[in-house]
Amino acid sequence: MTQYSSFANGGITLIKPYQAGKPIEEVQRELGLSDVIKLASNENPFGMSQMAKKAAFEAIEQGNLYPDSNGYYLKQKLLSKFGYNPERITLGAGSNELINLLFEAFVNKDVNVIFPEYSFVVYPMETTVNGALARLSL
Repeated sequence: MTQYSSFANGGITLIKPYQAGKPIEEVQRELGLSDVIKLASNENPFGMSQMAKKAAFEAIEQGNLYPDSNGYYLKQKLLSKFGYNPERITLGAGSNELINLLFEAFVNKDVNVIFPEYSFVVYPMETTVNGALARLSL
C-alpha cells in the first residue's frame, strides 16, 4: 500500500491531528452534569442573535450560488462605517484561512515564530508545517 505521507510537503507529517473540545453532551455524560456551558472553540453560550438567524435564513435562498469571493458589499460597509480602504482588506473563510495565508507568505525555515504557550492551536501547527522554529513566550 502506498504511503501517501511520503508525498507531503514540508513539515505536514510532523503535526499532530487537531483535537477539538468535547461536545456538551459528552461532558454531561462523563461527569454526570446537567447544566454545562461550553466556552471553548469560540462558541456562544447564548446562541445566535435574532439578526444572525434572520440573515442565515435569508442566505439559504442563495445557497446554490457561490458568494462574491471579493466581498464587494461587505467591504463597502466597512468603508462607510469605519473608513477602511477596500483595497487593503483581505477576507477569508475564518481566521484559520487568513493565518494560513500569512504563514505561507512570510514564514519559512529561516524564521522564528513567537506565540504564547496557551494560544490558538493553529499557530504551532502552521509554524511546524512551514518549517519555522517555534518560540514560546512567557
